[in-house]
Amino acid sequence: MISLKAHVKDYLLSISIEKNRAIRITFTGGLGAQILSAAIYHHFLERGYQAVADLSYFENAHRIATPGQTGQISYWKWELDCYGIGRESLVASASGSSMRTLHDGAMKFELALKALNSPAVQARFNTPANDVYSAPYRAAELQGERYLCLHVRRGDFLNVASHLVSSSALNDIASRFAGLVPRILILSDSPIGPTEFEGVRKRFKDRVHIIDSNPDPVLAHSLMRNAAVLVCSNSQFSLSAGLLSSGLKIIPKIWFGADSERLNQAIDKISDFAVVR
Repeated sequence: MISLKAHVKDYLLSISIEKNRAIRITFTGGLGAQILSAAIYHHFLERGYQAVADLSYFENAHRIATPGQTGQISYWKWELDCYGIGRESLVASASGSSMRTLHDGAMKFELALKALNSPAVQARFNTPANDVYSAPYRAAELQGERYLCLHVRRGDFLNVASHLVSSSALNDIASRFAGLVPRILILSDSPIGPTEFEGVRKRFKDRVHIIDSNPDPVLAHSLMRNAAVLVCSNSQFSLSAGLLSSGLKIIPKIWFGADSERLNQAIDKISDFAVVR
């Protein structure tokens, strides 16, 4: 159930933004979240709005949270330089400014999905440097063949997630593509055990490649974007890669917990089909 208070708050924010044609956007989280924020920032600039960035999140010291520590979260560094988007290239929010702020939440998520539909915004993240970054790995490890990328999001997500797509569900959907793509790459921010993803290992046999335990985010994002098939976890990281990819994207039907109906609806609107179990 979407609360009336949340509706009213977002309505007033949208009215203020349209009236003043100005918006402050918070930048938080890792590469995926930063891409979503940057997409909104540049989308509003292209529409002739005044857009500024709240970068206060990056005053926190960088740390990787320990999985299993309830409520503990990671603090990420600025990751957008590889796309030619440096912190200094953004107009930072002025201290004490009365400009209305777009914080993390349903409205921001919906605006990000809309922004990443813009070809001009997409072009900002389709830099040659990004493809060059992952090309050596694709050529050496994947032998230049088409591949399915399976993203397993755990790490600090285990501490704060309202919903977690199970490994068995990811294993089930990925294993069904064994006869359609030559290889599979499993990307995970935590170690993949030798007995995990038995279905995938059985179907793909010696064509399984694994990068786990916090791989370089730019490399991981590029490998996801360049996959022929991308199976996303319920993560902004893999979702942002999927939205920038020309391949087939498989996304979870349920993305957030039951108390986040509006966010789940936003995800549902960007998909046209469902997978039959």
